[in-house]
Amino acid sequence: MICPQCNEWKKAIERNGNCADCNHMERKVSKVKAAEPKKPIKKVSDVRRKELDVYARIRNHILMNNWCAVHGRNCIPTQIHHVKGRVGVNENGEPMLTDRRYLLPVCAEAHRWIEEHPREAKEQGYSESRLT
Repeated sequence: MICPQCNEWKKAIERNGNCADCNHMERKVSKVKAAEPKKPIKKVSDVRRKELDVYARIRNHILMNNWCAVHGRNCIPTQIHHVKGRVGVNENGEPMLTDRRYLLPVCAEAHRWIEEHPREAKEQGYSESRLT
């Protein structure tokens, strides 16, 4: 029998009058057409977005009303050092990102020094262990 779709001789023609190969191609094309474009994954979750909004307000307030914690009145802070890290929650269940006790206003030079010299920074109280 000849398939009306592909005009080739086939042994078996299915109920709709086409060969198995043509039916397979039709199903494949219909799946591609029916597939909807996938939504992109959010870069920041809704919960983290709220935390970041609160953090932005706290950060601006701290930077506007303090001097660099390392250099004192000699320089103006431009960054916040998270003494005990940003990830996780404190003993009260609040995010560490916004816990004011562990936010330290520093200038870029001081922040770089704290990150490059962790032992000395811990001895001077600019950093604490994130594991305890």
